[in-house]
Amino acid sequence: MIKSVTEGVYSDFILVNRHGIVIYTRENDDLFGKKVISALIDTPLDRCFKNSGQPLHFEDITAFPTDSGQYNLFISGDVHREGTSHGIFILQVNAEKIGGLLESGARIIDFGGISRITDIREDMLVPYRYFSLINMEKLKSGMNSGFVGEKVYYTVRPFKYKNLEWLIVEVK
Repeated sequence: MIKSVTEGVYSDFILVNRHGIVIYTRENDDLFGKKVISALIDTPLDRCFKNSGQPLHFEDITAFPTDSGQYNLFISGDVHREGTSHGIFILQVNAEKIGGLLESGARIIDFGGISRITDIREDMLVPYRYFSLINMEKLKSGMNSGFVGEKVYYTVRPFKYKNLEWLIVEVK
């Protein structure tokens, strides 16, 4: 069952018990047995654990492990049995796999202008060079579009889900 969950868009499945100890990881043995609130402070796993109790928690695209060049989104939720929380599960989603679902020429940036998902690895988590062209006031009504120079047309659509706030930018 766990193997089928991690196929496709998921790159790992992690279980953390109620004490904050990683008790299972399908792909990253280095995490096994570590306590997320002390050995993995200020990581996506730590933040997922600290946000337990929510139906689902999302951690935006980040490099994990730090400086690994691996960019992932993390989704976590509680593991309950008979009304008692026994810990959390964390699904790790590879940003490249999410990017593969986008149309050609599209990228996702956050509301601060930082690239979150792009087909250019070097552009991950760096400022998007055309962010200043996006009219944030027009976005409040749902979409923004315009030209970069005379030939490049772009559209921008806001995407919000739980604590994720992204802009989907399509350049044609």
